[in-house]
Amino acid sequence: MALVRSVAFYIVFYAGSVFCVLAALIASWFGPGSLMRLCDFWSHFHRACVRYLLGIRVRVEGDLPESGAIVALRHESFFEAIDLPTLLRRPAVFAKMELMRIPVWGRLGATYGLIGVERDQGARALRKMISAAR
Repeated sequence: MALVRSVAFYIVFYAGSVFCVLAALIASWFGPGSLMRLCDFWSHFHRACVRYLLGIRVRVEGDLPESGAIVALRHESFFEAIDLPTLLRRPAVFAKMELMRIPVWGRLGATYGLIGVERDQGARALRKMISAAR
């Protein structure tokens, strides 16, 4: 049964993701608000696929911030990155600068408001993150 659920998840989620990526290319022409709403949809779609196809319930332990805060995630998979818009409203997201250099992905990320950071810059990168998040 686990194999059937996994295959169903991959088919439904990745087919839906292809649609979302194509829609993101169009949404980006209308500015960050349209792209953010689409990313919110994709994040909620992912959560629904996890819940109903895989049978996994997401549980958050502790309190999520209601106002400005820096939330550092050391994610083990794409799950946390995809789920972030479901957990936090309009997060300022940081990513490795290398990701911002990927032609289409980097442009979409910049339109969304993704902030590229050179991770090898230590304290300077942290200061840039704090400044950019404001």
